[in-house]
Amino acid sequence: MYLQKLVPIQPKTSNILPKICEKVTTSDNYVGFFDVATLPGAGPVPGWGDRFLLGVSPRESWEFVGKGGYSRVYRARWMGAEVALKEASRDAERAESSLGALLREWEHLENLRHPNIVQLFGACRIDGRLYLVTEFLPHCLRDRVTVQALRRQENRNPGGPCAALADVARALTYLHSQGVLHRDVKARNIMLTGDLGTAKLIDFGHALCLPKADGGGGFEEDCLFYDRSGSRSYRAP
Repeated sequence: MYLQKLVPIQPKTSNILPKICEKVTTSDNYVGFFDVATLPGAGPVPGWGDRFLLGVSPRESWEFVGKGGYSRVYRARWMGAEVALKEASRDAERAESSLGALLREWEHLENLRHPNIVQLFGACRIDGRLYLVTEFLPHCLRDRVTVQALRRQENRNPGGPCAALADVARALTYLHSQGVLHRDVKARNIMLTGDLGTAKLIDFGHALCLPKADGGGGFEEDCLFYDRSGSRSYRAP
């Protein structure tokens, strides 16, 4: 059974969340978007409703899966299903920028719903650290074994690497229709389901919103076309 059928999560409009670049003050009944990531303790946070999940498997049962430029990922369980838990890097030199990227990803994924984009279920706080809880995708397009398995499917219709890339194109078409630029599309950020039947775009830590016609836009629109974001080998010249 698909986890999204068990716990449907409705998209939230972006104006509910404050800009992640701003540190929001903490009151008795509400904790701001930036502050929530640095609170000690565990469990839900006042004013944040169902964004924080209960029932994540104990920390000692998690399996370390890998790490990227700003995060570490674990395989865990929630409500009996496998999920991925993502936390900001623990590298002291990257702590602030890593946390900002994690919060940026949280804000974007709360507003995005597409079969070719990784699904966010919510977040959890354990031992004073923030984790994003997403669906678990076991295969990465960067892995040679995964690519070889896809090539063996080329005789199927549909199937093979071209089908995976078509899924990514659908994800990008949807993102651009929502005014979002991913800015870090690469093989490492393309994951596949267990049966290799669906490719999904992950890692929205560098994503930004396009400025709107009325002058509004994303939280970093001023640096939209000037910030050298993403992986150097995949950047446009």
